[in-house]
Amino acid sequence: MKKAINKLFNIIKLLYKFFIVSTEGKKVTIEDVQRILHRYAPTSKIHIADSEYYLPKYSMMEKIVKLMPVKYMKYEKEKHDCDDFALIFMATVRLLLGNFAVGEIWTQTHALNFFIDERERVWLVEPQTNKIFRPSSKEIYRFIRI
Repeated sequence: MKKAINKLFNIIKLLYKFFIVSTEGKKVTIEDVQRILHRYAPTSKIHIADSEYYLPKYSMMEKIVKLMPVKYMKYEKEKHDCDDFALIFMATVRLLLGNFAVGEIWTQTHALNFFIDERERVWLVEPQTNKIFRPSSKEIYRFIRI
């Protein structure tokens, strides 16, 4: 675990040094975020903390996600499981990028992450593998936090 934490901090420093952006991106309001998320998860409980967010470019998020060290954490059921991976991923990205539209999304059985890009598309991120993919219309998303 200590090795994973050290790797995390080293990569955070690297990301901060080379990829951090201030508030570049399209600015959206809480109402915009609500509208965008409801398109993909109309029955979800959505918790939005701030009144405005910035939408990152997909290409930038692709680079950030690829370098995220969260996937190196050791999975331990009920101790370091999917909700912990998702929380740490979200916190790390928000630390690096500030108030960008990045959050957690939960299905009935799994927790993962999402971001809203500059074209108002929602992308899911599996923080245990750093894979980016589109939400499924067949999946039920029950909880979203941003």
